[in-house]
Amino acid sequence: MAIGVGPFDLDAGVSQTVGFAYVAGADEADFLASAAAVSGFVVADETGPESVTEHLSTPAPNPAANTASVTLTLDAIESVRVTVLDILGRVVAVLHDGPAAAGVVALEVDVQGLTPGTYVIRAEGETFGETQTFTVAR
Repeated sequence: MAIGVGPFDLDAGVSQTVGFAYVAGADEADFLASAAAVSGFVVADETGPESVTEHLSTPAPNPAANTASVTLTLDAIESVRVTVLDILGRVVAVLHDGPAAAGVVALEVDVQGLTPGTYVIRAEGETFGETQTFTVAR
């Protein structure tokens, strides 16, 4: 099942960031329950990209063969959970779970035990939720 909305019309010179979620389910009810559980999306008003604070950096290198690094930037001390999920939404690693200090927190993903493919890093805090994707390649 795919859900989409459009069309999207933008004026010349205007950019728009679009997020996607890959959601799976055994049937329509399971799909809808999985879709409802997806977090990490920021809905911004039309004031522009300056209204959105990015907390989770893009993983690097991407694709990764041994490790991938990300940073988490926080304005204040906050309880945060950072997980790595496979394409089916299963948690394959927990990078951080608990209080995190204000500032930049460096995290590494050991991908050597992961099957090549696409993965999602999800950071969920008290005041935000964000995701980034990366690829494991050999």
